[in-house]
Amino acid sequence: MSSPTRMLNHMSSSGHGLIVCHEYVSASSAYDNETKTACYRLFTAAAKAYCNESARGEEEVLTLMLDQLQAFSTLSKAANSGSVPEAALVYALEPFGFLGRAPRVQSQARSSGLLNNLGSLLLSENVKVQDAAVTALGRLQEDCIENRKALTQANVPFLLCPLLESSNRDLQEAAAKALAEFVHADKHEEMAIAEQAKEALASSNCIPTLRPLLQSSNSGLQMNALRVLHALSGSPQLVPKMIDAGVVTPTVAMLTHPSASNESLEKAARIICNVVVMSKEMRARVHGAGGLAIAVQLLKSPKATLRRAACELVNAFAADQEAQVILRDSNAVEQLLHLLSTASTQDLVDRYRGFGIYAADALAKMLSTRTDIGYSHRLTAVQANGGQTLARLLQTCRELLKGAADTAASGAILARHVAACIEAINPLAQLRQYFNTVGH
Repeated sequence: MSSPTRMLNHMSSSGHGLIVCHEYVSASSAYDNETKTACYRLFTAAAKAYCNESARGEEEVLTLMLDQLQAFSTLSKAANSGSVPEAALVYALEPFGFLGRAPRVQSQARSSGLLNNLGSLLLSENVKVQDAAVTALGRLQEDCIENRKALTQANVPFLLCPLLESSNRDLQEAAAKALAEFVHADKHEEMAIAEQAKEALASSNCIPTLRPLLQSSNSGLQMNALRVLHALSGSPQLVPKMIDAGVVTPTVAMLTHPSASNESLEKAARIICNVVVMSKEMRARVHGAGGLAIAVQLLKSPKATLRRAACELVNAFAADQEAQVILRDSNAVEQLLHLLSTASTQDLVDRYRGFGIYAADALAKMLSTRTDIGYSHRLTAVQANGGQTLARLLQTCRELLKGAADTAASGAILARHVAACIEAINPLAQLRQYFNTVGH
């Protein structure tokens, strides 16, 4: 029994068959187009096979291709050359797709000019070439700010946008994934690159093409569309374009989707949070899509990230007079009091995962409302033993103020909101106590 790679090894004087395959590729310029394609196909298939069968996996193949063969230089020249047929280009690009995350491969792709040429390959009418180019650029920019910057400056995000409307599902999904990487920013040095990519998306009228992807049956495609929209919603100047593109309604609808993943629910909630803080007009759009009522229901979610997002949403609406009826009818006051009464110390003051400050601020805004509905909010708070809950919270705040600087600062903010709640319901609580005393 002998595997194909062992057979190839027997053909090579050096003992490694990939060297023979690379020799065929290097000499392929003298062959006809069909033979050229066969040579590149053979080399790519052999590289994959050696990766799968080698005891050291990709490491051994990478070392051979980078050091002895200079294979990625050969492949880059093929991709940059106009003399290589498109059918062969697909196979020349494939190794960058499955080995392109290696730092040295990323560096060679940048120095060889391949990154700049990938944009022109996206304009090809051959779907297979487009797919191979998108997969390659996706891997070549992973964890590599230099490559991401070079691709962004080459206007690759702009050129990716039309592919979101492709009838080829694999190409569509790969394009959405690559765009999500371009607009994502965790580190400070990524922010300027991400903003440039976002502007490219906005100028290409890409946002409307993301809306139908939110309702896709493909979870990967849907998730990457959400990642792009989440990044766009973090730039205030782009939020109006998202509103005009009609993405609010399908995003709100996702919050009630029974089969949605935790990550997609969190991203959808964060998008809505970023939209509603912009203006009263934006909140009206979300309210019209049913977002406020859904947010109150999410206060009962067992998922901490959704509870936090729900508190942020309710807090954003809590000062709007037009929202008070929905807040009253959906019993928002009681839900917030229940959250605050069952919250841990971390839930109350953690600035990244907590919800206590948002919940207490929203409650204070509703209880302080100077309308008949505000009276209803205050009555609900008293009937739900809100006074006792708020009194316990004040004791907790007292302890927090004795802690570390960050905890003490959050505790002070929380105490201010809790005190505002107590001040709002205090007259009504005293009146109820009087009636109980006299037996009414």
